[in-house]
Amino acid sequence: MTRQTFPPRPDAASNDDEPAPPPRSADGLGCAAHGCPNRWTVATDRGWHLCSPHARAPHNLWPIVSEEQRRSAHDMVDARSALPPRADPALAQAARERLAALREELAANDSAPPARRWAWRLRALELAGGQLSEVRRAAWRAALGYPIESRADWTPENPT
Repeated sequence: MTRQTFPPRPDAASNDDEPAPPPRSADGLGCAAHGCPNRWTVATDRGWHLCSPHARAPHNLWPIVSEEQRRSAHDMVDARSALPPRADPALAQAARERLAALREELAANDSAPPARRWAWRLRALELAGGQLSEVRRAAWRAALGYPIESRADWTPENPT
């Protein structure tokens, strides 16, 4: 019995280094590697349309790359589902209104000009016995026109 050889199929590759071109996806936009969820982004010199990971990988690793891409897509879906739900517009509007009312109340109760309100707060903190650093102490005194070495309860009428 003699061994019979057949001519290679026209679509078959001549050796293992050059596989047959993969079929195109149904919509023509997907990566041609089997099972890849990505769109094609690279048109190779052989006319294959592949995604970037498949274009960079040797063809014998394509199944592994496809599996990694499917897992990555699945992980992104899981991450999106873990996001907190969007706020209800009615609740957001109510929160904005409460915040505006609070700002108005704070502005009405604080007679200091807004530019120096921080200095008056630091002075009140020091008068209440709070500990301030030398820099903060010097900053509020300079902003309010107090002598740097004065006490917190210093006034022009009571310079001691």
